[in-house]
Amino acid sequence: MTESFSQAANMCSTLVDVTRQITKDATEAVLEVEDAYQIRLEAHELFCRNALGRTEEIQNQFRINGRAALQIGNQLEFAESKRKRCESASMLIRRWWLMESLAEQENMSGEPLKVQEEVRGAVPLTSCRMDPLFTRSENSIEASRALRQLRQVVKSRGNAASANMQTGKWEKSDVTSSRRFDLTAGLIQRTSEALEERLLNSFTDIYGRGGAYEFNTVVNMTQKHRAGTIAWQELRDIAHACWLFEGGRKLYETYVDIVVATRLPELFDMDKMKRVGEEDDNEEQEQEPEPEEEFDMDTARSQLSSLFHRVSEVFMQEFQLIGYVFDYSDESEGALTESIPLTVARALCYRVIGDPKNGLQAKINSLLDRIDRKSDFDTGTKKLDTFVVIHERLQVYLNY
Repeated sequence: MTESFSQAANMCSTLVDVTRQITKDATEAVLEVEDAYQIRLEAHELFCRNALGRTEEIQNQFRINGRAALQIGNQLEFAESKRKRCESASMLIRRWWLMESLAEQENMSGEPLKVQEEVRGAVPLTSCRMDPLFTRSENSIEASRALRQLRQVVKSRGNAASANMQTGKWEKSDVTSSRRFDLTAGLIQRTSEALEERLLNSFTDIYGRGGAYEFNTVVNMTQKHRAGTIAWQELRDIAHACWLFEGGRKLYETYVDIVVATRLPELFDMDKMKRVGEEDDNEEQEQEPEPEEEFDMDTARSQLSSLFHRVSEVFMQEFQLIGYVFDYSDESEGALTESIPLTVARALCYRVIGDPKNGLQAKINSLLDRIDRKSDFDTGTKKLDTFVVIHERLQVYLNY
């Protein structure tokens, strides 16, 4: 047993020595790997610090160069705006000189310039004395914009004169220059009136041709609108040009008159209104009232329903046309045009519904008064039935 235990002790000693050696070797290997890893970490740290330094330098250069580029861009933008203003002022001066020259020639020759005829196109282009800007229909928007600028010059002269009158600062003015300015201002006003009249006539003519209300925003270069449809693109261009004349006030009035005369003739009888307005009040009192026809509730209901239906149909179509024709925007004009369709639609509604003589409200009141003049037993029932019809049609409007 002693020998066995000795052998076991020797084996354990040998195993311990081998294990110690293996552990020592492993420790040395780990230390070598750790040293190598530490060297790599230090190298990566140095590389990252260098990269960070270069990134900061690039960022600083970008900031410095970016500020310089921004300043250069602002200066270029400012110079471009000044250049555009100078070009606009130069163009305005040339057009003023042109109108001034025409006014001088007209005054010296004593022969009135046929502004209306030339602008309207009644005079051949080769015989026109005015600039083609005002005589060619394709230049309507540009001509309207030019005349607006010229009118602003005339208005600014008047404002300056008023200011001098209020402050008491009087300056010796050249009589010749003042006379030439007045002649030019008069020619500008005549040209503006002629051009606006031509635009209104063109709008009336195009709208009078009619056509299906089909709106397509994709405009063909060779054909602006399909055959059989209304030329709403041309109406839109004319409306834009007319907006440069007092905000398009005359165009809105003309458009409403056209709609009322062509689309709702049964509601507005202009000849009857004119005859009634020319009658004398005293003669009306002396005349004996004509016998009123027997009131038929079924006929009144049918007429009232048809009238409401017709007005609703016209409104639905015209509101679409208004949305496309009068919904234009020109940022160069520096004015808000988003509310123009609402203004036109409101004017149309006021004319059709709120006209004091022949509007829809006046028709309803006349019908109710006619029922009230009846003193029979069914008066209340008829009036209640009429209110029901009106209520039903108004509910349809509200749903629209």
